[in-house]
Amino acid sequence: PLIAEIDAARGHGRRLCGLFDPRMDGRAADSVAGHHRMGDLDDLIEFARLARIDTVIVALPQASAGRLMAVVSRLFVLPVDIRRVAVPGERLPRGRRVSRIGRTTLIELHKRPIQGWQAIQKRAFDLVVASLAIVAFTPLMLACAVAVRLESRGPILFRQQRHGFNNR
Repeated sequence: PLIAEIDAARGHGRRLCGLFDPRMDGRAADSVAGHHRMGDLDDLIEFARLARIDTVIVALPQASAGRLMAVVSRLFVLPVDIRRVAVPGERLPRGRRVSRIGRTTLIELHKRPIQGWQAIQKRAFDLVVASLAIVAFTPLMLACAVAVRLESRGPILFRQQRHGFNNR
């Protein structure tokens, strides 16, 4: 039913990008509601990084909490919202955001770090504070640069490439 609801809302900003199932032992169907399974959990993580998706919906009941936590903990590496399909009649947890796609209730398990205007506000704040800090600490940094130059034969500035969130 959820896939039918997502397909019905296709023109309203929702689209099913892929169907993945961690059970690769033959118990999972190769296609559901006309959508073919694209792989397992590793394939989902790779796909989400390449396709830049917004939300991953996990369709596991709360009763299989062990499997649910194993899947969700693997998905924490992705900058996406993670939601779980609520079972009809299930008591909704307090403190968790709840959303709907048609008649299907989704429980938010994890929210992506920064999104929308929050990212723009953070970038502006970072630029302003960094600029002020550079101006305020320029004399100290120049003194440190001179001290490094006088004491060692190496360069004043040390450079190293680092990988951050989502291997960027």
